[in-house]
Amino acid sequence: MKQNKKGIIISLGAGENQIPFIKAAIEKGFTVLSVDINDSAPGFSFSKYRIVESITEYRKIFSQISALSFSEPVIGIGCRSYGKAIESLSYLSEKLELPGNPHSIIRNFYDKAKIKKYFSENGINVPQQVNPLTLLNKKINPETINFPLIYKPIDGSSKKGIKIIENINDFKKIYKNKQNIFIEEYIDGKEFTVLGFVYNSKFYIVSITDKITTKYPPFLEIAHVLPTRFPNFIGEIKLIMQRIINLTGLSNGALVGEFKSNSQGDLFLMEVMPEIGGEFLADILIPKALDYNYFYDYINVITGKEPSLIKKTSTQNLYNVIHFIVPPEGKYLFSGYKEIESNKCNFFFEKELIQTGTMTNTALGNKERVKAVGYSISKLEIDLINQFKIGNTEAIFEKHE
Repeated sequence: MKQNKKGIIISLGAGENQIPFIKAAIEKGFTVLSVDINDSAPGFSFSKYRIVESITEYRKIFSQISALSFSEPVIGIGCRSYGKAIESLSYLSEKLELPGNPHSIIRNFYDKAKIKKYFSENGINVPQQVNPLTLLNKKINPETINFPLIYKPIDGSSKKGIKIIENINDFKKIYKNKQNIFIEEYIDGKEFTVLGFVYNSKFYIVSITDKITTKYPPFLEIAHVLPTRFPNFIGEIKLIMQRIINLTGLSNGALVGEFKSNSQGDLFLMEVMPEIGGEFLADILIPKALDYNYFYDYINVITGKEPSLIKKTSTQNLYNVIHFIVPPEGKYLFSGYKEIESNKCNFFFEKELIQTGTMTNTALGNKERVKAVGYSISKLEIDLINQFKIGNTEAIFEKHE
């Protein structure tokens, strides 16, 4: 799938997760310049040019790019990472006059309490926030607070630091006058992850997956299911994502959102970030379920072209799943696997995430998960995704005292 017009694509990052993006750029006929602090990062082997630098040091990166001489124009810049790396992406796209999002806008997304308050004030349904000082007020009647509540870091990621507050005493035990947290009502219900693109300030949806998490905090992600089993929410989700773009001023790039619906069917925006997102969705699940190369369209967007969104319809009688083996709540030693009776799954992906003999602590979030697998399963067998047993093995965890 070559393009006639050549040019250079910059990849912020050259680690394992960046390789699908780098390879897609090469397959589409572009030259790649990669940036990574690790001089032996695997993505460098696919890249014609490389800059050894932290991807968060955007001023240093811009200086080094400016000092280089290229025979082709730089026509796009992308990133598979999150957090500060996305700030770098926006800064560099502005400086290099490439399609992207304004740096001033991207910075707003990393104060989750502030931006969700802004969305709420502008008609987007989000969980109600609770001022910590309200919970510290000795005169407060606990019966006026709708427990349970969720305690979150303002700039957190990968579920780390999320706690549930069942009552006033719970809150007092964990709150230490911290300024970088926020508290909001707990929404119990169906969860969805939305992947898409922003092109010329318009939202283009790629997928909506059902998300299944642990029942205990910090609510580690167990599985993502495509297609969604609740298509009645698709239209509303698309409208909300476009509303977010309109309110924030996003213009070009990736966008991922998280939603929940409560028992009354009300939809709540839980989180939205101008990034690709992880969980093996863009690189494994979406290509398998939709026969669609997410990164081809990502490259279209960052080079100023409309995404094609050429996808097949998901097989009606099958669900495709990315499923994680998650430790029990608390601290456990992951000591290996034992054989069990095989479940009725057709596997297409498997990746070990931590080594046997590793001590796990679920309070630390998603990085404590043991293994990821991808499989196709019939609608009759879909309840298997709520089990920890996958395929013909089961992980063994030993309680740490």
